[in-house]
Amino acid sequence: MESESEPHAPLDYLRRLTTKGRRILRKAEDEAVTLGHPTVDAAHILMAILRSPNTAAGRVILEFTSDLAPLQDSVRAHLGAGGDRRPGRRPLSAQARDALKTAALEAESMGVRFIGTEHLLLGVLATQPAGAAAPLLPGMDLSGLRARIEAAYRPGT
Repeated sequence: MESESEPHAPLDYLRRLTTKGRRILRKAEDEAVTLGHPTVDAAHILMAILRSPNTAAGRVILEFTSDLAPLQDSVRAHLGAGGDRRPGRRPLSAQARDALKTAALEAESMGVRFIGTEHLLLGVLATQPAGAAAPLLPGMDLSGLRARIEAAYRPGT
């Protein structure tokens, strides 16, 4: 994950993350390190969400499936193994930064300033190339998932 001293880090977005949102980004970085990847990508963020069923995003996903293991397997297969075995921090990839920016926009569209795990999930799904999110979450109704998040987490609903 990018440090706050790096000029291209989306600092405002990072500061707006909830505690659980920050944990998701740390878990995503751990995934990147474990898999030997040089950067944290949007799919690492998705994997971290899938490994965190007690978050807003995790609970919504569990409304659509009772077993997260096949989804985790799908994302892990998509990510594959990398060759970067050095320990330490990993920067956010351009796609992960886009997911974070989109998550911030999703939060704002819901009338909130903070960026929660539900917004991170929407940001990740929105930044996947056209149709690419469906294979990452096989059998999931992505439109229904989005609608459920919007219904559950828009203030006043």
